[in-house]
Order: sequence, then C-alpha cells, then structure tokens
Amino acid sequence: MSLQLFTDYPSWFWLLCILCGALYAAALYYSERKINSALSSNVAKAGLAAARTTAVTIIAFLLLNPYLKSQKNETYKPIVIIVQDNSSSIKQNLADSAAYINSIQNLRNELEENYEVTAYTFGDNLNDEFNISFSDKSTDLSSALTEKSERFIAAEVVREKIMKNYRQEIPYSVEVNVDEYKDRGELIKIRAIIFVARQTQKSIIIGNKGEAIKKIGIEARKDLESFTGKKIFLELFVKVKENWKDDANKLRELGYD
Repeated sequence: MSLQLFTDYPSWFWLLCILCGALYAAALYYSERKINSALSSNVAKAGLAAARTTAVTIIAFLLLNPYLKSQKNETYKPIVIIVQDNSSSIKQNLADSAAYINSIQNLRNELEENYEVTAYTFGDNLNDEFNISFSDKSTDLSSALTEKSERFIAAEVVREKIMKNYRQEIPYSVEVNVDEYKDRGELIKIRAIIFVARQTQKSIIIGNKGEAIKKIGIEARKDLESFTGKKIFLELFVKVKENWKDDANKLRELGYD
C-alpha cells in the first residue's frame, strides 16, 4: 500500500478495520480449539492468527470504505479578492489616508479568519503585493487586469483541482504560481509551480508514478480550454519551500505582502 492510501483515511478508520480483524481471529481461535491444539508450534498459531487478522482487516476496509466516503463532508474557505485603487487621485479625496489604509488592512485580517483572501492594488500596473501608497500617476484597471487575470485564473483553476482531489490539510499548505503564460493564437502554453511546505506533501500531490498530479493536470486543462476556447498545453511542477507561510522573503517571492 502506498503512503497516500494511509493518509487519505483517518486513524480511527484503520484502527476499526484492524480491530475487526483481530476480534474475528480471536473468535475463530477460541471456537476451533481442536484445530489449534493440533498446531503444536506457537509460530504456526501466530501465523494463522496474523493471516486471519489481515484478511478480515482488508475485508472490513473494502466494506466500510464506501460508507466512509459517503459521510465525508469537507468544507473549504471561500475566496475573497480585494482590489484597491493605488492612484494619487484617491488620496486627494481622503481626509486621513493613514486611517483608511489601516482600516483596509484590518478588514483584510478579519476576512482571513473565514476566507481565503487575495489582495491587489492597481494604478499604473496591477500589483499583487498590496502595498497601498497612493503613488501611482494613473488608474488603468482594464489593462492591468488583462495583464494579470489570465495567470491568476490559471493558478486558481489548478488550486481548485488540488482542493477537490486531496484531503483538507493539503490545500491550505499549497500555493500555485504561474511563471509562464504564452498565448500563441490557437494554443496557450502554461507552466505552473505548485509550492508545498513539506516533502511528504510533495509525494502526496505527485502520487504513485505521477498519477495524482497527472489527474490534476487533465482536469485543470479541460476547464481552462473551456474557459479560453483554445488548446492548452499545461505543465505542472511541485517544489518544496519549507515553512513558506512563515517566511516573509518566500511569501514575497510568491507574490504576497
């Protein structure tokens, strides 16, 4: 069995399956004392008990697995996007710009308790560091969104597929960064990197012989082709950045403030 098989189910489920196997083996042992007495070797008795326990554990797993999946109800935080005009004209209309910036930051912090928050400022360009300074000379939201929206949508589609296909602890330990997005007319080439915090998470996302990440890529590619109306060439890579959520420099590399 692969590591992913064990991590996909809670420990109580495995303990229940093993307990069923052990109880069944014990029941057979005491109900078949004549057979057991014929087995003079303690090793033979232990081997028979182990075989019975293993067999019933597997049967219990196969029987209970559909029920467990039907009862599984995972919830994920909704995504909220904050976009703030960073042009100097906004500051002119504010009585206290510092108080306004502080209120926006407080709002973001409050939302992050219940939502996945992504924040941007826009002016001359779209900036995903959310550094509000009201220093940009112009307000050009349409061109800024055109520049960034394709990459953002591609990253969110990949992340959505990860949230759908893996257990709850994986999505919140992962981030997707699209470092290449080339529109070549009828074909769009996308290269995305999936960042995780630990090597074990990387192994889970890749899966046995790459089957898991292949499934993510196929599902994301279909959605992106439906959205863009073009053929998509999607490359996915998984990299480990240990404790990236707690490292300010790594957060900035990934586009967070």
